[in-house]
Amino acid sequence: MSDKAAAARVARARQAFVLKVAALAALPALAAVLIVALPPPMANHGDLPDYALKDARVMEAYHFAKSDQGWILDSMACYCGCGQHTGHSSNLACFVKGDGSGYDEHGANCQVCVDIALTAKSMHAAGTPLKEIRTTIDAKYPGYPATPTPMPP
Repeated sequence: MSDKAAAARVARARQAFVLKVAALAALPALAAVLIVALPPPMANHGDLPDYALKDARVMEAYHFAKSDQGWILDSMACYCGCGQHTGHSSNLACFVKGDGSGYDEHGANCQVCVDIALTAKSMHAAGTPLKEIRTTIDAKYPGYPATPTPMPP
């Protein structure tokens, strides 16, 4: 092997080493950004109740409802019939009591409520406008009884 080829190989190895060290050094900063980006829980709701921990999807829906993005669910109608039998006014009410005093157990036992919440969460995370999220969810449940939730602007 020539001296020139050996020097080039050493230079590539040094460059790879420097990139790996830089990547490792950036991990704590990345973790800090991710932790800061997580939405804080609503102060008056405390820890999730046992019924909200029954499976990962239910737990995710309750976490979203109690986050600072939970307001999104207040613009989503629910189609399980809860507007008629429990007086809910939106999908948010399936998880959080309307007066802000705690959680509503209904969402833990209703797949429709959970599906609506998680659809809204994923579409919002993808940058979909609120009205488009609502329209998409409405189209998924034609003929189902809807809560009296106003259409977002």
